[in-house]
Amino acid sequence: MTKNVIVIMEGFQFGEEKERIAVKADGIYQFRNGKHFIRYEERIEGVEGAIKSRIKIAPDQITITKSGAANTVMTFELGKVTSAAYHTPYGSLPLQIKTRKMHVEEKEDEMMVNLDYTITANGEHLSDNGIKIKILSLKTGKKL
Repeated sequence: MTKNVIVIMEGFQFGEEKERIAVKADGIYQFRNGKHFIRYEERIEGVEGAIKSRIKIAPDQITITKSGAANTVMTFELGKVTSAAYHTPYGSLPLQIKTRKMHVEEKEDEMMVNLDYTITANGEHLSDNGIKIKILSLKTGKKL
């Protein structure tokens, strides 16, 4: 994988109508101590400033950290419940995340991550969700 990458992240919520949020951004990739690190910035329409995002992919854990207009650290560990606080300009929401599926596929110039998880707050089920992340080396991503 090259240092300069393209990050394509698709988040969705399962339900009657599948809600979908997609982000495509240039990023920086590093591999250190057996872990993959990806940094990129998101721009959201109607929100001032960028959201700095980091993804850490370890063999048994994936962490997504966001700072800026929205702040959170979401940790995904297969079969475990983790806690996260989602901070927005409108307030904070304490969440629990239960990861049901976590799959990482690595190739020479790309990496694919699939997560399937539930979110609860105060013991109440809020949603069933998924995230698909593609990290492509710049030369592969430019072909899209």
